Amino acid sequence: MILASLSPAEATLTKIPAGFEVIAQGQQEYIEVYFSGKSLGKYYAMVNLDTVTFLDPASLYNKLELDVDDQKIAHIVKEKLSQPLARHGELACGYVRTDSGCGFLNTDTLEIIYNDEESSATLFINPQWNSAFDAKSLYLNPDKNTVNAFIHQQDINVLAQDDYQSLSIQGNGALGITENSYIGAHWNFNGYDADDVSDSNADVSDLYYRYDFYVVIMCRRVAWTTAHYLMHKAGTLPLTFCHSVQLMGCVSGRH
Repeated sequence: MILASLSPAEATLTKIPAGFEVIAQGQQEYIEVYFSGKSLGKYYAMVNLDTVTFLDPASLYNKLELDVDDQKIAHIVKEKLSQPLARHGELACGYVRTDSGCGFLNTDTLEIIYNDEESSATLFINPQWNSAFDAKSLYLNPDKNTVNAFIHQQDINVLAQDDYQSLSIQGNGALGITENSYIGAHWNFNGYDADDVSDSNADVSDLYYRYDFYVVIMCRRVAWTTAHYLMHKAGTLPLTFCHSVQLMGCVSGRH
């Protein structure tokens, strides 16, 4: 009797509410497609709550510059691009998720990560198939027109109400130093003014210099606050015995 009473309730919950059928069915969107760090251009696709289906998979396949001698891999990639692909939107990097584990997907064939905020899809293939692709497409190579740049993004929040005003800014940026290195930082500023009381403070939570020795080997000198160290799970060192709220160190790895 209990199972019988629960079944109708479950059926009701899975039924699409009236007026939301179009959202569930999906709509055609013009999305940017990325592979191995570079844009392949924009393509039309049907995007619904669960999947992304490219409307011109043949054109997208040609952009991948796959070695035509490997017919087995070519067939699998063509077949996957022609099918609805799971969105994996929970893995996309953005304002909601910015940790080091975002923006990557390991697969035995071909999958995507769809980013709602940017209306973009990033392609991922079996790492063992990389030799079948143009090796030059795996990394961005500087040319004679390349110059060092400063890249920065910030979130600004302002509140003004009666006798109270506040300003909060969070930012992170990178400044190119050489062809293989850059300085990066994360910072924030908070301030408020209420009646005759006001206060403000600024903090640099992460400051580092990164140098890539080779294409896949890097090392960076870092300065972390304790909070930032814990947030990014930079290690297992217990911090309860640390007298300083700032940590200095070096991070190395392969990418």
